[in-house]
Amino acid sequence: MTQLNIALALMGGVAVCIALLSALIKRSPVSEPALAMLIGVAVGPYGLSWLDLARWGDTFSILEQAARLTLAIGLMGVALRLRPAALNVVFTPITALARAGHPWVAAGAHYTTSRTEPETREADPYGRAD
Repeated sequence: MTQLNIALALMGGVAVCIALLSALIKRSPVSEPALAMLIGVAVGPYGLSWLDLARWGDTFSILEQAARLTLAIGLMGVALRLRPAALNVVFTPITALARAGHPWVAAGAHYTTSRTEPETREADPYGRAD
């Protein structure tokens, strides 16, 4: 748990420092993502060795979940910047595709369930046979 606390503190500190120094960084030849990567290399196992994913467990799983989290945060940032007019441009083709594909999906679902489910008749509530 100590490694996670160190990682969270470092990420928060880097984000705050980059935000505070954004005007200086924009004038420099190094971009914000490149600076964050350099800081990550510096505190990683090849630098100061403050963070080492090998001590956390399965590195592949950790990196996979970190990539998912990063992608979710990035997509949320883009989505929050969209104007409502831009959403109409995106949703119009999606709606058209959904409407055109809906009968095919419904037919496919009916076919797959009707092929696996035995035919059953509802019982007559009065006990009469046909």
